[in-house]
Amino acid sequence: MKKNLHPTVRQVVFKDVSGDFSFLGTSTMDSKETIKWEDGKSYPLIKVEYHRRRIRSSPENNVFPIRKVA
Repeated sequence: MKKNLHPTVRQVVFKDVSGDFSFLGTSTMDSKETIKWEDGKSYPLIKVEYHRRRIRSSPENNVFPIRKVA
């Protein structure tokens, strides 16, 4: 198996900057900013903004379409 082929998967906190909503999830994204979560641990903070049926990721400004969860 090749080394360093796959990105590192980590737990991060996604925070909606337009509202007061955040959740802990799993992602390959990383951030220099951290936030202390409800469990007392610090996690990388990924700020997102809800805008016209899309989520914009900050600071890279990658755009991901919103998917409905049933």
